[in-house]
Amino acid sequence: MDEDEPTFPWLPPDDRLWRHPSEVAVRPSTWEAGGRPTGTGAGTGIGTGTMLREADRRLWTVALLAGVLGAVLASGAGVVVGQYHHSTTVVRPIEQIISPSSPVLTVAASSPKDAVVDIAERLRPTIVQLLVNGNGSNGSGSGVIFRSDGYILTNSHVVDGAQSVTAVLSDGHKVDCRLVGSDRATDIAVVKMKDNRSDQVATLGSSTQLRVGQLAIAIGDPLGLAGGPSVTSGIVSATDRQVSSGSSAPLLDMIQTDAAIEPGSSGGALVDANGMVIGITTAIALGDQSAQTVGFATPIELARDVANQILTNGKVTHTWLGLEGADVDDSTARQLHISGGAVVSNVDSDSPALRAGVAPTDVVTAVDMQTVSTMNALEMNIRLRRPGDHVSLTFIHDGVVHITDVQLLERPYTDYP
Repeated sequence: MDEDEPTFPWLPPDDRLWRHPSEVAVRPSTWEAGGRPTGTGAGTGIGTGTMLREADRRLWTVALLAGVLGAVLASGAGVVVGQYHHSTTVVRPIEQIISPSSPVLTVAASSPKDAVVDIAERLRPTIVQLLVNGNGSNGSGSGVIFRSDGYILTNSHVVDGAQSVTAVLSDGHKVDCRLVGSDRATDIAVVKMKDNRSDQVATLGSSTQLRVGQLAIAIGDPLGLAGGPSVTSGIVSATDRQVSSGSSAPLLDMIQTDAAIEPGSSGGALVDANGMVIGITTAIALGDQSAQTVGFATPIELARDVANQILTNGKVTHTWLGLEGADVDDSTARQLHISGGAVVSNVDSDSPALRAGVAPTDVVTAVDMQTVSTMNALEMNIRLRRPGDHVSLTFIHDGVVHITDVQLLERPYTDYP
């Protein structure tokens, strides 16, 4: 055996997965059965070296063309998918500028909790803690700065019997206050910080379009704790609630919420998802079987009206229709073909209602053609008016609808203690 021959015979090119460059120009028919080429270059007039150089050139040409074609196709694919020298910008509710040297950060989309955080940051400086000293005892509550000249809305029961009032601002600074006026019937009062103006003022909104289930945020200073106002969130659980408050008049048209309102938070703010004050937190109802509480807030329209009267007239007057009653029951409503109303149980002597011809068992259904479906709605409609106003009262007497003009009077102070 020739020393240059391989130990094993070569397979023909068609039976192998590889080729030697020298084999490219050789046809399979020139291979012997033993696996060796026969007559390489024989009969062609071309030497073996020439054939190899021609094969090499063809191989390099094919490789070069394949590389160029691959680069073009890769570039085109990059353009198609938008990744060739192109970046995609995602717009978020919160924008963040990142320097080229900074690590890439993922910014999550905003959530409802983010809204509560934002509202808390804006509203906490408008809530104060009120330290009250009166009759040898100390107490505390909360208040809402609603004017830049230092006026604060709070509850009447917070400052009842106060000899001195001090406001503790959210930054811990203490300011002496004076009581401007209060109204026990609505449990609303106004105090003023002495010689102090505030750049932090809460925006008073509206409670007329509240929907059960919408976000409600309570901000106040519970339990006289240091460190600034507390924030709790929940929903509007109900509207038009009537709440008994002991010795004073029932609280009407109250907003019910499950946002926690702890003792000491009375006089704080109930806020909607836009950061607008929709109520003054006023009362809580403790459950007998658990520590769960139900909170109530005075509608901001009523609180604003009382505050305006205090600042304008130095006192609060309430209109008087002079009747007592309850919600009409379903059976009576069906019989009278009405959706609701207030059935009269008692009419005060020398009252506007008596002069209008209203009697017990009558059902009041509207004021100024505005439907009143409950006794609470009737009382709130009258309460927001002024003594001396004339209203059109619609009521059903012995099955007949009557519409009559009534002039409202100022409520006698003897109505409530």
